[in-house]
Amino acid sequence: MLRASSNWFPKSGAAATGAVAATIATGTSPSYVCFDGVYGWVSNTGSNNLTKIKASDDSLQTGTYAVPGPRGICFDGTSLWVCSSTSNSVVQMNPSDGTVIGTFAVGAQPEAVCFDGTYIWVANEGANNVTKLNLSGTVIGTYPVQTAPAGIVFDGRYIWVTSSGSNTISQLDYTNGALIGSYPVNNSPIGVCFDGNAIWVANETSGQLVAAVEYRPNSFPSHGICHGFGKDGRPTPYHK
Repeated sequence: MLRASSNWFPKSGAAATGAVAATIATGTSPSYVCFDGVYGWVSNTGSNNLTKIKASDDSLQTGTYAVPGPRGICFDGTSLWVCSSTSNSVVQMNPSDGTVIGTFAVGAQPEAVCFDGTYIWVANEGANNVTKLNLSGTVIGTYPVQTAPAGIVFDGRYIWVTSSGSNTISQLDYTNGALIGSYPVNNSPIGVCFDGNAIWVANETSGQLVAAVEYRPNSFPSHGICHGFGKDGRPTPYHK
């Protein structure tokens, strides 16, 4: 895994900017990473475990953090939530010692997870839907999206889900999971994040980033986001 400045990146993808501050050994096939305020956590899909790294000095922390087929990972302020793609579940863990608090069934091949301040949202790549759970692991609802959802993020108002199989991003109402719209992006959208103003989508096979700018509903005849800055409404790509 690479750490560039104060940012953390799985080593399967290099840091886009900034000098590499450290290269840290993890397990096999590191795929996702999150930060709990003190430690960085890496999900190692190939070795079925997590790596815990102290951010202040890059030291590896001892402990057994076993999760079958770990993929997406997030922190809710108290617990870690890890997608277990091989068991079709999300695992809640105590970050202090890696103790499993609970394992909760979701859809097929859960790939990504986020926290909206109250609920956990899981993107189920094999089921073409997302699952909403409370912090006790109770399923609140399951909501359809486009094909092969691979990334998920909350922007303070909406849940955004990338679908690598349909080259789209879907916008959901976080209060009830209602689909507001699905919008075209570039090839194989996977990673997605929010910078406080815009949604950013990493398109795996096109080698591009797309900025999707949210607009006010009254500004356009339909609800959702405006992906493009051109007259045709298509996304403006940001090349690597």
